[in-house]
Amino acid sequence: MMSFFKLRKSFTSSLSASEAINNLGQLLSTKSKFLFFSFHEQVGAINGNTFTLGTHFGDPFGLFSPKIKGIIRAENPTIIDTRIVVPYSFIIFYLFVQIFSLPIIFSAEEMTINGVSRVPAVYERIGVALIIICIPALTIFIATILPIKRIEAHLAQVLKLKEKL
Repeated sequence: MMSFFKLRKSFTSSLSASEAINNLGQLLSTKSKFLFFSFHEQVGAINGNTFTLGTHFGDPFGLFSPKIKGIIRAENPTIIDTRIVVPYSFIIFYLFVQIFSLPIIFSAEEMTINGVSRVPAVYERIGVALIIICIPALTIFIATILPIKRIEAHLAQVLKLKEKL
């Protein structure tokens, strides 16, 4: 059974090391098409027995994109060790937004609500605070955790991986 989120994992594959590297090369060379745009599904590199996979949709430098780095060891069966590289800069940015926004929301004397300047009720302050917390949390999930899970599932399918216990 695969756990929800671990930074390091070890897998076994029924493929040989050379077949696994070949399949990774094919994975990196596949392109998807949307209307008249063509783009790579996965971006990354293969250097010998090490590989890096990721997505950088809307992030040309890869600073805010999650990546999976791995090593393929030619044993019987083939062992593939992966490490998830989380974009901490992205998460820290949203944490700073929350840290600086929440005290302002709870200490504001007056707010304009529906065009009327008045002191907000407790439930209104809590509602705005929940919005400030939920939107970044959802954005972090969509931009970091979801792509990693997709890449991991795609990698497991292409390389016929089974998690090593």
